[in-house]
Amino acid sequence: MKKKLLLILLFALSSLTVISNIYKKEAIIKQSNTFTYLVTTPIYTEDFEGTHNWVFVNGAQTNKWFVGSAVNNGGTKSLYISDNNGVDNQYDTTGMSTTHAYKDIVIPTGTADVELSFDWRSVGTGWGDYFNVWIVPTSFLPGPGAQIFPGGDRIQVGGAFNGPPFWGNYSTVLNISAYAGQTMRLVFQWTNTGWDGVQTPAAIDNVLLNTITCSAPSGINVQNVTTTEAALTWTAPITTNMASYDYYISETNNITGTTIPTGNVTTTTVNLDNLTPATQYYFWVRSNCGILDGNSLWTGPFTFFTQCVAINLPYTETFNSDSSTVNCWTVINNNNDSVQWNTNTTWSPFEGDQSAHIPIFNWNPTVNDDYLVSPVFNSNGVYRLKYYYRIGWGSDPQSFSVKMSQNGEPE
Repeated sequence: MKKKLLLILLFALSSLTVISNIYKKEAIIKQSNTFTYLVTTPIYTEDFEGTHNWVFVNGAQTNKWFVGSAVNNGGTKSLYISDNNGVDNQYDTTGMSTTHAYKDIVIPTGTADVELSFDWRSVGTGWGDYFNVWIVPTSFLPGPGAQIFPGGDRIQVGGAFNGPPFWGNYSTVLNISAYAGQTMRLVFQWTNTGWDGVQTPAAIDNVLLNTITCSAPSGINVQNVTTTEAALTWTAPITTNMASYDYYISETNNITGTTIPTGNVTTTTVNLDNLTPATQYYFWVRSNCGILDGNSLWTGPFTFFTQCVAINLPYTETFNSDSSTVNCWTVINNNNDSVQWNTNTTWSPFEGDQSAHIPIFNWNPTVNDDYLVSPVFNSNGVYRLKYYYRIGWGSDPQSFSVKMSQNGEPE
């Protein structure tokens, strides 16, 4: 008679501990990042060729913002950093500076998702000389020499912008519903350390802010996963013009604007069936706002694994990246702390490229309640259990337990 067994690796410590490894062996169509969506007439557009009304917060800083003809990406002018009153797009690499250029933009009522796009060029250095982009309320006034830092009312767009000495375009989708019906402040911030630097500094051109008429859903989650079924849920966007939702599921992480959806639903839940056991799936969902407003960007990928069927013995688990069953192991962190099993660590494996590992340190005393649980096995005979383990370092006594179960509980 066959029995179903679980192998449970128990690591329970009550004193100072060390690192321990254990192994078991033997309208207008726009394109952004290949996604297609519709946009309306731009909220704001600026090519710096005429009256621009941007405000410069330069103070007595060495490197300042100007609008001029030293550089451009189409037309004759752009917004850029200069150390000689706008004559050249260059900066004094020895003069520490933080300066800002901003524009207040009225956001229409009901706005949620927008596309922000601009052309840019900035070499500088990635560790100290670059520009940042911020969206802040009009009550926030940047000051010369003072960098902007994250806050509850401030949105940073992208990261530190620096790169090769030629023009490129940056485009992203932002949710600015907090500013709907109000005025927001778009800020370009230049900062350099004064230690070293590489010419040229920041230059900006062709700023666009477009309303996206079909907003994307968010917050994808999965529940009730079995060997062949799963229920996916998501959060509806703030806007209410969605007719339905398209979804796409695949065993590969690949989607484009021309991908044909797997299906369409009118609620924020889809129940998937006929899935393959022990398989990683990628899931995307987008709003379908009808013929007039089109589709939103795809949200995703959200990754989940279907459960494994009982595995016949004999069985070998290497925990290497090419293992077909490593995702059948379950990590349980009962005390919900920062210490738990990791089945794909690359630190000092016995062989191959990965191992199972729990990072316990002797300078961080803690009581652990952590389990690494194997898949279910079909057992119809007598078998030998064999595994390799190691301890990284330390002098305190350590222990772990290996247990077997027929019901998923340690015995």
